Amino acid sequence: MTIMVKCLLRRDALRRGSGVSTMLRRGMMRRTLLGCLLALLLWPGMGWGANRSDNFNRADTTTAIGTPSDGGSAWVQLSGSWGISTNRGYNSTGGSHQSCVLEASSSVVTVEVTFETIATETALILRAVDDSNYVVAIADTVSYNLYKRVAGGFTLIGSNATTFASGDVFKISVDSANQYIASKNGTPFSTLSDAVHATATQHGLRVSGGTTARFENFSITDNAVTGNKSLLLLGVGL
Repeated sequence: MTIMVKCLLRRDALRRGSGVSTMLRRGMMRRTLLGCLLALLLWPGMGWGANRSDNFNRADTTTAIGTPSDGGSAWVQLSGSWGISTNRGYNSTGGSHQSCVLEASSSVVTVEVTFETIATETALILRAVDDSNYVVAIADTVSYNLYKRVAGGFTLIGSNATTFASGDVFKISVDSANQYIASKNGTPFSTLSDAVHATATQHGLRVSGGTTARFENFSITDNAVTGNKSLLLLGVGL
């Protein structure tokens, strides 16, 4: 909260200021704090708005999925080779448990993707530490399954009979209480809980077998809101 600390120090300096009228000093204080509040609302660390996204609209490649359309840090290929095919993200090697992730600097997130072409075990990765430790939400034509991977081994957290098809939008959120809420085309269908890898901040894509799956419109939204916007106004004394 460095921004807020600086704002409060500036406010206190204005309160102690001499040589200006009380009315003018109060006006300067309000303008300073309003500017600081605006900076806070736009600051990604406050958790408002998607902080990572990729539309995959770039040149085809089989091995370098590269930098996402948001211009942030590049995709990290934890396993296999990931690339771009006709403005869609995909895995080009077709091995088991292939994953790639983006750094989001938050473990409390909503991850969303459109399955342009669905395949066996199309999935989203959440809270990845490395290729042997993460949570994977598998959503395909058979069912929905949430697993945790610890030291390379998989354990089922829970499942649901909901199935997906090409064109469906899959979204899963995990909150500070480690509750995972999965949605299909905007409608929630599963709520499960597990505290594994609770501080890991990488999230992304995963497939297992085959190279036909295609992903589009991927996003990570940071949900780690640290305070209520309206209370900020009261807290700084406006």
